[in-house]
Amino acid sequence: MIEAKRLSPTDRAEWLEMRRHDVTASQIAALVNAHPYCTKFELWAAKSGKLEPENTENEAMRRGRLLEPIAAKLAIEAIPEVTEAAYNSTNQYWRSAEHRIGATPDIIAESPRGRGVIQLKSVEPSLYDRTWRDQDPPLWIALQALTEAHLVGAQWAMVGVLRVGHGVEFDLTEIPLHAGAWSRLLEEAARFWQSVEADTPPAPDYARDAAVIAELYPASAGASIDLSGDNELMDALQTRELAKERASG
Repeated sequence: MIEAKRLSPTDRAEWLEMRRHDVTASQIAALVNAHPYCTKFELWAAKSGKLEPENTENEAMRRGRLLEPIAAKLAIEAIPEVTEAAYNSTNQYWRSAEHRIGATPDIIAESPRGRGVIQLKSVEPSLYDRTWRDQDPPLWIALQALTEAHLVGAQWAMVGVLRVGHGVEFDLTEIPLHAGAWSRLLEEAARFWQSVEADTPPAPDYARDAAVIAELYPASAGASIDLSGDNELMDALQTRELAKERASG
């Protein structure tokens, strides 16, 4: 069990600032290359301060925020053994300062099994059919729930997924709290923060990280360097020409 402190931000801006200094539960799958929307290289660039923090709310995030209270009500109703449940509407934030990992669980509940966390997701029905049905829930979301459970000292964790189409569908899935998976995440987090402090980036995924690389390393502004007097360069060029002649002969 790790020690995590609960923090109470006064507004969204303060909550975002708290998150900026940690690998959050919603990002942690990037450490094991299991996040569909964030790579380890992108996360490193963001936590190193080389990328501007993304504070804007896109349409998917807005949809989730608006539907989350409905999902919370359905989740609590679906677990009759829950004796007490609190929907985290004020973004209470749990943080391990030692590991620099943080989380904002959606629901913390008490039951005969002990404390539990419930992570809520709102998914467009066609997206659910493509990305959830064969792996309910996707690994990155399971790791998010597992991280939240360990930070709040929970004995169980679930993920609830809401779909709103012609009707309203809601499902809950139990997430095993594998000790081995948690130990791996802690190890990867330690290595990640070491790489941030050493200013040594992880290897990028060039297909997925193209936009980040372009932002970090913009094209040349047209400046040139005169190396005509560089003897080392001239020697290297002559050696190259001799090697080419031998190869062609």
